[in-house]
Amino acid sequence: ESLPPPPHRGGRNPPFGVLMTSSFLTGRTCSSVYYGNLKELCDSPLMAARSSSAKIRKRPAGKHLRARTTGIRIVNRVAFTCLLAIACVAVAVVSVPQARKLRAMKEELARTIAQESHVRSYKDQKSRELAALRSDPSYLELIARDRLDLYRTGEHIYRIKH
Repeated sequence: ESLPPPPHRGGRNPPFGVLMTSSFLTGRTCSSVYYGNLKELCDSPLMAARSSSAKIRKRPAGKHLRARTTGIRIVNRVAFTCLLAIACVAVAVVSVPQARKLRAMKEELARTIAQESHVRSYKDQKSRELAALRSDPSYLELIARDRLDLYRTGEHIYRIKH
């Protein structure tokens, strides 16, 4: 049962075409050449009967798709967790030597500040001593007697050693 080729009336649709039909029930594909207007062929009662008689089995795509996306989501989470763990380990490996160096530098700074404080107090003591030597005659006499063992005429100095 084939349709006779209708006359071409011009327009956009070509005057011939290849009609491919497939049966989902049998799994066979058939093709036939039709010399006519494809739009008219698709609107014909013969094609309407064919399309209603062929039953298309639809696969439930929701569960299969959901299972695949769940699996991909789990793999993505595991990969992200591994990447995050590797990044944390890398930061720790890089920062541990820097933390030790920082601690050593802080200790050195504390020692230097303590030494600076000691030197400043020693400098202040020596500057007061110099000012006293230049301006205070009694302090100068005391230093002369104590360190240089000088004495005035008529004085007797007794030193007691332990």
